[in-house]
Amino acid sequence: MIKKLKRRFMLVIIMIFTFLIIGVAVGIIILMVNSQAKESKSILNFAIRDTYVSPDGQPLSEPKATDGHKSDETLKNAPFDKNFFFAHNKENPNSMFRNWITIEFDSENNVINTFHSMNRMPESEHETEAVDELLIPAALEIKASGNESGSISIEGISYRYLAKNGSETHPYSYKIVFLDRSVEISTISRLAATAAVIALIGITAVFILSIFLSRWAVRPIEDAWNRQKEFIANASHELKTPLTVISANTDVILSNPNETVANQKKWFGYIKEETEKMSKLVSSMLYLAREDKDDEEKIVMTEFCMSDVVEGSCLSFEALAFENGKLIESRIDPDIYCCGDKERIAQLTHILIDNAVNHSAENGKITVALHKYKNKVKLTVENNSEPIPEKDLPHIFDRYFRSDKSHSSSGGFGLGLAIAKSIVDKHNGSITASSSPDGITVFCVIL
Repeated sequence: MIKKLKRRFMLVIIMIFTFLIIGVAVGIIILMVNSQAKESKSILNFAIRDTYVSPDGQPLSEPKATDGHKSDETLKNAPFDKNFFFAHNKENPNSMFRNWITIEFDSENNVINTFHSMNRMPESEHETEAVDELLIPAALEIKASGNESGSISIEGISYRYLAKNGSETHPYSYKIVFLDRSVEISTISRLAATAAVIALIGITAVFILSIFLSRWAVRPIEDAWNRQKEFIANASHELKTPLTVISANTDVILSNPNETVANQKKWFGYIKEETEKMSKLVSSMLYLAREDKDDEEKIVMTEFCMSDVVEGSCLSFEALAFENGKLIESRIDPDIYCCGDKERIAQLTHILIDNAVNHSAENGKITVALHKYKNKVKLTVENNSEPIPEKDLPHIFDRYFRSDKSHSSSGGFGLGLAIAKSIVDKHNGSITASSSPDGITVFCVIL
């Protein structure tokens, strides 16, 4: 299940970033296409303007009629100078000066003028004539169709074109400009190739990143899943043992129906003892489940005397410790007050002292201390026992964890210290465990 979850998480991340990268790349390409189309339109509008030169070589503007009279015949008959554009291009290099060809026709569809505006001068008249032979028939077809602008492909070369009809003030009847799209297509192709490479690199990087992100994101779920599996295994074992004992003792009782309850008190005692164990296990499980559910719920803080709470816990365990040949020594400073949930703090001290009694060595001593520490309250519970392996200390507060990995040596379920840590966390405190090589184990709580 965890592997499937990781794969799905990776797939979602890759799909989101892939669509995002592709969307950005397509958006940039669309913007570039529109920009190139706009630039081409500007060049065509610039190229189709009528530019003439006077006898002294100065450019003249397009002839215009004023006051109801025709334009000056000097402008109308002024020659169209091809070399003027080349000279202008050399002096003012600009991206607008891309290759275009202008063709002018008279009313009989005869070519009266052609103009090649290139970033270089034609190498020969034959070069321009070859281009003209291809464009002139295309121009006549466009004229016949009545289209004023558009795109056309001739011999594998794509052109944009713009055409207009002349008037009495113009020396031509029809004029058309062909703009070579080679630069435009090349620019867009390079941009698309670059975007594709960047997108591929980005998707590859996202794939690698998603592997680490999926592990990081799924780790809490994986830990919870592993804890759940461990819990099922532990709970099954813990419940199996008392149920087996209860079943065996019940069979004994049923096999002697004529015996009195007093005579079979021993078997009833065993049943009661195992029932209490199961009750304790279920109560601990329910408590932790409730704490997880109400994780964001804040506890109600009240001020109470913690000295009395700890002293009461010590007194409640003295008899049990004495029966097991152990001694509880308390070093509790009087009148130490704490702000928190009194019942939960009492449960915390109960868990720590119970843990110390169960795990201390035979004829051992448990020391419980409470005193002020840097404007806080410090509670320590110390006992002598087998040293806790260093590798187990970081997991000592994990649920269902027991250092010795046995299920019967102490009678616990591996939930007490997890509950203790949950209580301390609710109070924004800290709890630590340490174990020395000589077998002194100390639990320290600071609230």
